[in-house]
Amino acid sequence: MRKKIIILAVLILILFSIIFGYLYTGRKNAEKIVVNTNDGNVRIDNIYQKAEELLPDGDLTIKSTSDYSIDYYPKFSQFAISISNPDVETAKKQAEQDLIAVLGISEKDACKLNVDITVPYSVNPQYAGNIYGLSFCDK
Repeated sequence: MRKKIIILAVLILILFSIIFGYLYTGRKNAEKIVVNTNDGNVRIDNIYQKAEELLPDGDLTIKSTSDYSIDYYPKFSQFAISISNPDVETAKKQAEQDLIAVLGISEKDACKLNVDITVPYSVNPQYAGNIYGLSFCDK
């Protein structure tokens, strides 16, 4: 009886591994993925294929330059842009345009997303300590 339980448990684990692997691989290979937001779902280009870095916990660095970094936290459906250029306004505008381009969406759809833009104190004290949204959104 105990052998049957162990065999059944192993088979269930194998089945779950296959299903999880299929779902995860399917998401990584899809052309578009869906991001759930408070304002509805937004279909974006598959950032898992475009990511510069995929971290072990599932977070992504989508794009990183000397002026900014764009990251995605799928557990929270949140995009974070960290500005690293003292000319914050120029870097912010470029990061926003690159976010739209990488995601393959319109400004209107970008405004539905949860996007936080931050500036470290060491980069520009005037802008530090605040969380900014996308400049073209009404929020």
